[in-house]
Amino acid sequence: MGSRVCMNPCCGSTSTSRWMDGWPLRAGGFANLCEACG
Repeated sequence: MGSRVCMNPCCGSTSTSRWMDGWPLRAGGFANLCEACG
């Protein structure tokens, strides 16, 4: 399992209790958002 980074440019968190889906990405899937940003 790879490391995750919150894709909110104002955050950038690498640890959270829960990851959420953000906006759709051109390459498929969704942006990673931490619990605070999602």
